[in-house]
Amino acid sequence: MGIFIAIEGGDGSGKRTHSELLLEHMRGRGRRASKVSFPRYGNDSAYYVEQYLSGAYGQTNDVPADLGALAYAIDRYAASAELHQELARSDSVVIADRYMASNLAHQGAKIAEPAARHAFYQRTKATEYDLLGIPKPTLTIVLLMPTQHMQTNIDARASRTSQARDIHEADADHLTKARANFEELCQLYPSEFTAINCATGSGAMRPIEDIQAEIRTLVDKQLALSGRI
Repeated sequence: MGIFIAIEGGDGSGKRTHSELLLEHMRGRGRRASKVSFPRYGNDSAYYVEQYLSGAYGQTNDVPADLGALAYAIDRYAASAELHQELARSDSVVIADRYMASNLAHQGAKIAEPAARHAFYQRTKATEYDLLGIPKPTLTIVLLMPTQHMQTNIDARASRTSQARDIHEADADHLTKARANFEELCQLYPSEFTAINCATGSGAMRPIEDIQAEIRTLVDKQLALSGRI
């Protein structure tokens, strides 16, 4: 099987930037590398996600976590056959800009009680991996960034693209809870999720090239473990 790398983190944490840099790096080394971004906006399978994020169903907390999670699960299921086909090649490297962990962190942000939230994590993982059969990443890298830096990045992107914030991006409290959940996932499931802190201990942003170097080290280690380096 090929190697499946998911780049996760809150909105504005640098997932797109680092997944594209990693894709360029892998191809530069002669790897058969491809990238997919979720949600897959514009596809029929992402319709319910787009409706949800636009506020058509209400604000973030108006939609129960289980129902919100299903909208994203539909989109990943629709992409799963193509992903499985590509990953069936032993020389392939597939990079996902956001994947299943985003469902856990963002929808889990609606569940305050830890035991209920952890049960939601387990139920959602079982739904997507076992029931729907989506491919499970070989390595999930979680970019942890303070909320204020994420919001700065979201604002910068909006000014470049004239793209309005979605209901998650517009809710600072939601972003903070989702970030805490990403950190919690790395603590609860250390064999599945690996954290990279994008800020220094003093809160300053780390250079992009330093973060990318850490990502590449983790990926190279995974390639070595699989005998493909």
